[in-house]
Amino acid sequence: MDGTIYRFAQCEVDPRTREIRTGGRLQALEPRPFDLLTFLLRHRDRTVRTDELLECLWREDVVAPGSVANAIAKVRRAIDDRGEPPLIRTVHRVGYQFASDVVEVLPPDRLQPAPLGGAALPQRVALLPFENLTGSPSLDWVSLGLMSLVCQALSQDSRLAPVPVPMVVAALQRVDPRADAAARALAVQRSTGAQHVALTRVRRSAQAYVLDCRLLFPGGEAEGVLHAPDATALGRALARWLQERIDPSEVALADRRTGDAWAAEVLAHALEACARREWERAQTMLTVVLDIEPAHVMARLEWLRARARLCEAQGRFGAALDLWREAAERARAAQLHGVAVRSNGQAALAAAMCGLAEEALARAEDGVAHAQARGDRGDLWRSSMLACQVRAMVGLPVHPPVPDSAEDAADLPEEVRAAWWAAQAYSRVQRGDSDGADAAFAEAVGLYQAIGAAGREGWMLMWWLHVLLESGRLPQAERQLQLAESCGRGQGLILRGLPWLRARLLDAKGDRAGAMACLKPVMEGAAQDLGHAAATALAARWAAQEGRQAEAAAMLARIGPGFSGHPLVRSAAGAIVDAP
Repeated sequence: MDGTIYRFAQCEVDPRTREIRTGGRLQALEPRPFDLLTFLLRHRDRTVRTDELLECLWREDVVAPGSVANAIAKVRRAIDDRGEPPLIRTVHRVGYQFASDVVEVLPPDRLQPAPLGGAALPQRVALLPFENLTGSPSLDWVSLGLMSLVCQALSQDSRLAPVPVPMVVAALQRVDPRADAAARALAVQRSTGAQHVALTRVRRSAQAYVLDCRLLFPGGEAEGVLHAPDATALGRALARWLQERIDPSEVALADRRTGDAWAAEVLAHALEACARREWERAQTMLTVVLDIEPAHVMARLEWLRARARLCEAQGRFGAALDLWREAAERARAAQLHGVAVRSNGQAALAAAMCGLAEEALARAEDGVAHAQARGDRGDLWRSSMLACQVRAMVGLPVHPPVPDSAEDAADLPEEVRAAWWAAQAYSRVQRGDSDGADAAFAEAVGLYQAIGAAGREGWMLMWWLHVLLESGRLPQAERQLQLAESCGRGQGLILRGLPWLRARLLDAKGDRAGAMACLKPVMEGAAQDLGHAAATALAARWAAQEGRQAEAAAMLARIGPGFSGHPLVRSAAGAIVDAP
């Protein structure tokens, strides 16, 4: 029995259960047409001849004239194959070929644990910002810079999973500044799900830098004092100390020090800039590091990340996609699996923005499969949320995995619960459950705001705003728009979507001139992406409403072929979408 689940257009076909869902609804299909559909899916790389279908599926049965054509017609009804181009292409006098993009997904019980050398799930480690006790303001950068440097070093060990720096900082912002170290560590642990929390203080002795470190973990703690000639050397020493305390069975952390002490300090400053989402500053400093150490793997990966973020902020998602692809491949080649998964996820979002639905879905589903194979509940929900986000971006039904009740998710860390609620929000929107969607959006936004994930918070706010505008709830929409705009700094996806949403709100309030002023910069750009397509479709709709039919048709003609059938674009264009 074929255990692969096939997803295409708005359909999901599961050969094991012999179920077809179109737009989330179960479709009835007789056994022979179902077998015909799965046969075409498995052999979609070629045209399947009619006589081959008869031989393989009808065998010794007495076949009436037109049996294959009748079965094809039943399949077309079940999968709603009424568009152009068709999902199943008829090759006259030859046979048929399944012509739509298809994503193959293994169900959870078919996935085997990924080869991790027998290791357990990665240990989640959170570092608190370094305390600068040297008395020198020139070393204030160690607070986040050295913290980021150590997180980068730990990420090279597949047994460890450092918590992102912004998430730790956001968790600490909710803690009373007078709280002791144990209370601060507990707050971070609850928010991020970290099993280990490290607290550090940097001070000076007569001839060296000194690092006091304390590691808190379930059932105990460890303390140490490290010495090094410079601050960046302290960071390398701490990374090794943490690795030895968390898992002393094997110390395999690569010592990625540069051959130049100054370059190492510049790298730490660059990582501090990344933590603050100051991408241009980070890229400049990382370029300096790479000029000195061209083979520095992590510096190259951080450079690609900073450059991709800059391109996204400029609306250049095609360039960003190329950079994320390269980052994912380089990380995979260096066996930096966590970095590879995150880069692959960003590539999925960029591909969706570029209208490359097949690539976007494949990359997103790859992340889900990776998390399922490892049995990591937290990673499963993070990757599932991203997959839901990508499916919503390309206009396909959302399939959030279990658990399917808030009680089942209550014991998850805040970050993972946020992802759970985000997936629920997407799903409830598509089911038409507006009240449930509002509640899910509110939970997700609140949790993302609490953990400092501004990009994810802003993205959820935009989808929530879209739902509010569709239902005409303008006062609430205006409030959410203001919140989304506050999250947009350095977030390319948010910056690209906000003009379209603000234009819709202004038009709903009767200010079409102001609405057009919002759309104009997006429409005039050379980039062909989802933001451009939605803005152009909306402007075309307004032109048609005002009697400028030729202008509306010209606008629609400028929309790239990858977006002409997208639900958001069709919704923006309204009744004129089929005008050209």
